[in-house]
Formats: sequence, C-alpha cells, structure tokens
Amino acid sequence: NRKEGDVPVFGSNGQVDTHSESAVTEPGIIMGRKGSIGEIEFSEIPFWPIDTTYYVTANETDENLRFLYYLLQNIQLERLNAASAIPGLNRNDAYGLNALVPPLAEQRKIATILYTVDRAIEKTEEVAERVSRIKKGFKQDVFTEGYFDHQSYQESQVGKIPKSWKIESAADLCDGISVGVVTGATDSYVSPPEGVPFIRSQDVHENIKQDSLKYISEEFHEQQNSSELHEGDVITVRTGDPGTSCVIPPELDGANCFSLIISRPKEDVNERFYSYYVNSEKALDF
Repeated sequence: NRKEGDVPVFGSNGQVDTHSESAVTEPGIIMGRKGSIGEIEFSEIPFWPIDTTYYVTANETDENLRFLYYLLQNIQLERLNAASAIPGLNRNDAYGLNALVPPLAEQRKIATILYTVDRAIEKTEEVAERVSRIKKGFKQDVFTEGYFDHQSYQESQVGKIPKSWKIESAADLCDGISVGVVTGATDSYVSPPEGVPFIRSQDVHENIKQDSLKYISEEFHEQQNSSELHEGDVITVRTGDPGTSCVIPPELDGANCFSLIISRPKEDVNERFYSYYVNSEKALDF
C-alpha cells in the first residue's frame, strides 16, 4: 500500500511502515540498535531510519555494501546486549566488532554469489506458494465437481456432487478401522535406528515427517501389535489437528503409532484418494 513519495521506516520491531519526510536517499544497511539486536535489513530504495536503529550506506564505508550486509548477518550481535530490560546495542560495542575482511574484489564475488542464492530462494518460495494455492483450489473443486466434465449433479448430505458418484461410509470402504497405542509409551523409547518407528500426531502431514520420528522397543511393539501399520494404510490425527491424514509409505511398513486412527482401504479403494479426501476442506468441515 506504499504511496508515491513514501519511504519505508525501519523501526525496532523489525516492521516496515511508511514516512514521507526526508530519508536516506541511497541503498543502505539497517540494523537493530534497541529491542531488536541482530535484525539486519538491506534497503535498495530510500529509507527513513528511526532512532532505534543504526544504518550504513556506501558513502560511509570503503567495503562492498552487500558484502558488509552478509558479514553482519553472520555475527552474533545478540551477545553484545548492553541492557537488562530492553535489549540494546551500544555504539562503541558495534564499532569495536572485529571481522575478517577480504580484498574488495573478493568481497564483490562473495556478495554476488550470496545475493544470487537469496534471489533463487525467494523465487523458489514464491513458486512453492503459488503451487500450494493452486493445489488447495484444485482439491476444493475436485471433491465437489469431480475431475471430468460431468453433465449432471445430485444433492447429497455433503452438498452437490456428480450424479455418477455415490456416498459410502468409511466402514464400507475399509477392511478395518482402529486406533493406535493409547497407553504411555515414553518408557519404551529407544535410540534410532534401533527398535520400531513410532508415529505421533505431530509427525503427520500430507506426508510423514520422518526426521522427527520416535522409536519404540521391539518388545513394546509386539505387545501393541494390533496397531502395527502396513504400506497403504491411512493414518488420521485425532487430537491437535484432527483430520490430517497421510498414507503409510513402503519404508514405514511395520511401524507403529500413538493414538492415531488407522484405516485400511479395500483393494478397490485408492488409498491416496481416500487420504486426500479426508484432508480436503469438505471432509474437515465434518
């Protein structure tokens, strides 16, 4: 919403606002002085630094400005806090920082590489966000109108659906629905990769977050073999973020889980379709 003539204001809370008074008219580095030590920003456009910040421009240093920006990001400025209540960075402490500084030509090369990486990351994040929005919209439509160009629809307890579709209970679509371990398991944890992978609610997204898995002893797993998981099972969160579901991949065949709903779709039911539907807004509304 920035209007012509306004310039960003960099304050101690790290947020950007606008201001139309006089400003620094060249690119510069802004760093937190009070309340936000360690927060570093680079402004390509004119900016207004308020008194809770320090700033430096190209006219105030013989070093490459972009290199200096990355250098400051790599220094733990928080350890220079000189205040007890609101964090503060004393100017003399800032001036007294020691840093390794290569020749100017090498600074430019380092800064160019890091800047290129930053831009690539930003573009990747933008693409990922767009794809996520497209996927969300597609899921919302496909579980209402179907994938093909259906000519006729019917009203149902879940709203309008294609006439060729039907509604069946999960019990009819699955060979079994059960619940994972509901007793305490922490005393049975073992160090990975020993034992059996143990999936908890916080590990369940549209795919399982495997780097955070706990492991349980083989003995405890045998005692709780009724909740042993198999490839193609669909697990669903009961508490915390209820409804979030995913399919058990081949590498987690034989794992176990804590207090999750375990659904075993029949052979004529696609387990990924089943999981995607349970994750859809239409299903989560229930």
